[in-house]
Amino acid sequence: MSTEVFFNTKEELWIFGCACLLGVFFGAVYDVTRVVRAVFRHNKAMVFVEDFLYMLFVSLCFFIFSMELVRGQLRFFVLLGNVFGFALFHYTAGNVVVYFARKVADFLKKWFFYPIFRTLFKPLLMGFRKISTKTKEVFVQKSKRLKKIEKSRKKHLKVDNSVVYNYN
Repeated sequence: MSTEVFFNTKEELWIFGCACLLGVFFGAVYDVTRVVRAVFRHNKAMVFVEDFLYMLFVSLCFFIFSMELVRGQLRFFVLLGNVFGFALFHYTAGNVVVYFARKVADFLKKWFFYPIFRTLFKPLLMGFRKISTKTKEVFVQKSKRLKKIEKSRKKHLKVDNSVVYNYN
């Protein structure tokens, strides 16, 4: 096991290139999450969870990379290589890949998933609508009846001086 602290220029260039490739990999993984977000609707909480999981994945990969290739040392050129590789992929091939993936997803939604959804689930939705309108009518009638009962309960006792309620 080598206890050498310093890298020569050849090793630094090789590590920088590997760090750039790791950044490209990080960009590709992030583009997968971008495509998933484009295909399926997400609320803010789900986006937070996805980004948090992505951050954990990236930090674990970076830690393993640093332990294996950089001998556990934190070097600025490794961080720079990761950022450079990510930015290079994200702003070039990443945008193209996400654009075409969104177009394919929109096409599949429009011509494949929606027609299947309509033919399979439309009868179920119609039945659900009928059941829901009937139950809505029942609940509206019950709520009107309950409001009348509540109103009648609010009638106070008559004030009459000749009647004594608490007479012992």
